[in-house]
Amino acid sequence: MVLGWQKQGAPLEKCILGFLEGLKQARIKQAQEAAQLLSDGDCVLTHCNVSGLMPLIAEFAKAEGKILSFYATETRPYLQGSRLTAWELQRAGFEVTLICDNMVAQVMREGKVRAVVVGADHLAQNGDIANKIGTYQLAILARHFNIPFYVLCPPPSQAKSAADITIEIRPDKEMLEIYGKRIAPKGVKGYYPAFDVTPNDLITKHIYLEIDR
Repeated sequence: MVLGWQKQGAPLEKCILGFLEGLKQARIKQAQEAAQLLSDGDCVLTHCNVSGLMPLIAEFAKAEGKILSFYATETRPYLQGSRLTAWELQRAGFEVTLICDNMVAQVMREGKVRAVVVGADHLAQNGDIANKIGTYQLAILARHFNIPFYVLCPPPSQAKSAADITIEIRPDKEMLEIYGKRIAPKGVKGYYPAFDVTPNDLITKHIYLEIDR
């Protein structure tokens, strides 16, 4: 069987390495495109973690003479924003401020955010996306405050729209406990949809990951 990214007759190892190099170049191009959309002095709000792309975007912006700073949401309940995104940006030498997920409206109202850049776990054919829970409310707030909302997207799936995307509901224990210690009263139930969907009409621009197949 020949995989979609494997050329006929080519060794599997060579095909894998070729695919990974193609993926690397596609992600670099994606970061370059995002950097071009931003202006010097912009403070960018991001949510969850986009696999190291935020520092890369900031690096490309810096090469263009543009200095960016960031607000990162903590991203409950697993705190990917504080544990990963804030760590990556600080380690790369960029200014990053951590905020709780429920502080976004106030921070935007104060004029502290000039752009929102998030990732997407799923891209439907009509432009709707699914991403870490909390993304949808950022898009609504960005529209309200007239802030551009950019999405770093994977290739589109077979889903025609958000209606075709199944949202994973994770065990409520994951939000009722931290490191095995319960933080809610015994008997209280939790509801944990791990992702939400953001409709295409709230997205200023999709920044596509284009992989040469």
